[in-house]
Amino acid sequence: MNLHIVDRRLAGKGKNIGNVERFKRRHKAHIREAVERALGHEKIGGINDVEISIPQKDLSQPTFNHAASGGKREIVHPGNTEYVKGDRIAKPQGGQQQGGGSGDGDGMDDYTFQISRKEAYEILLEGCGLPNMIKEYLLGDSKFKLQRSGIVKSGTPNNLDIVRSMRGALARRIALDAPTKREIALLKEKIETTEDAAIRQSIQDQIDTLMKRPKAPFLDPIDLRYRSRERVPKPQTKAVFFRMMDVSGSMGEQQKNDAKLFYTLVGLMLDREYEHIEIVNIRYHSNASECDEQNFFYNPETGGTAVAPALTLMEEIIKDRYSPDEWNIYGGLVSDGDTGTTNDEKSTAEIIPRLVALCQHFFYIELRDEEKDLGNILKNSLSGAKNFSMKTKVNRSNLGEVFRGFFKKRGLHEESRPHLHYASHDI
Repeated sequence: MNLHIVDRRLAGKGKNIGNVERFKRRHKAHIREAVERALGHEKIGGINDVEISIPQKDLSQPTFNHAASGGKREIVHPGNTEYVKGDRIAKPQGGQQQGGGSGDGDGMDDYTFQISRKEAYEILLEGCGLPNMIKEYLLGDSKFKLQRSGIVKSGTPNNLDIVRSMRGALARRIALDAPTKREIALLKEKIETTEDAAIRQSIQDQIDTLMKRPKAPFLDPIDLRYRSRERVPKPQTKAVFFRMMDVSGSMGEQQKNDAKLFYTLVGLMLDREYEHIEIVNIRYHSNASECDEQNFFYNPETGGTAVAPALTLMEEIIKDRYSPDEWNIYGGLVSDGDTGTTNDEKSTAEIIPRLVALCQHFFYIELRDEEKDLGNILKNSLSGAKNFSMKTKVNRSNLGEVFRGFFKKRGLHEESRPHLHYASHDI
């Protein structure tokens, strides 16, 4: 039988908890919309402080009260010279108006406030999770945790195991008192079979002596048992994220900024989920090179287009430094969809399935209004891959929605399904 509880506790005059929660959800929707809008207009630095504007009509909470007016009623107006029976009286003008006054009425502006960059990112990442979680491995600089390791005879009072201590005390008392009880039982049997008064008195004296023998103490220090805990290395999750970005001449400045913003968001997502995260940056045009974050984001170097060298470099770095048995490997490729020569396309089609097989998940976004060659190559080469997601026709206006689609938390049944996304993303 399902149990449904209606919370009617009051939270202030004329309000209840349910209304307050709905009020908060309305505000949350405004905040999320503002953050999504900010994401579509921000520069490479990402989201700055976001200004939120909430209409006054959404600040009011529903309440129940006795109606002071309204409905149908008959009223006598003394001195009336304007109305006759059956006339409708117009609603008085003025009073409080929402979102700016007009005429003689008083108006109220929308409620405006700011949230910080950190709060904006938290809102943006809310409800997101990593696909194909998570390998754990024991790092050399592992943290330690306390783990139960049985029962010991000494310890601190806060670790005292009362049940085991009392169980041991009971067993000890039974063991120590058992011989005396057996001896008393035998003497009682003997006294019943003896008719001689002197012998009976002698046996009774023995019984009295045994009865006066001190009993085993209720609880002895040797009975105490303590829970033991020992420090053991704590396995930590660690991940590496390969960021590959097309910096060829066909990539415009806006497209490069969009790629940088996408990678910033993915980096925040991984940093939130993993205890240890490393970033590998790969820029490519006619050739590919590993670089630091400053050069990855701001180096003006450009050239022709060749995708295979970047994929080959990523594969080599994985083999040299990041064993798939130990690391959660994530890859990202952002491009305008252009490829190089026919040989480059063939090499890309050969390398990408092998590379994606090493990853927990691989993401591809195409910053072009129409689907290009690279998207088709990846789609055909990775058909059925469960750990590959792609979106085409991506731009700044739908970048936030694409990101949330990649990292949307899925249920257990959905996790087991392939999530190869190769349909174009039109908004």
